[in-house]
Amino acid sequence: MNGVRSGVQSVFIPSLSLFMLTRLIGGNRVITLGTAIEQNFLTNDNYGMGSTIGVILILTMFITMWVTKERRER
Repeated sequence: MNGVRSGVQSVFIPSLSLFMLTRLIGGNRVITLGTAIEQNFLTNDNYGMGSTIGVILILTMFITMWVTKERRER
């Protein structure tokens, strides 16, 4: 089970923020959370929505880290 935890943490969490890689591979056809944040801040000037998506992204990352953290047995 330790391999599954480390796999989730090493693949899922960086994939949340790698928006530039999806932009290079898929062009503007692929929308991820990172590209949605970038579009709301830079293109649409909708800072509230960009901030909301950013907070959701951070909360998702913390929840994933909390669920997959190693539990110590006593």
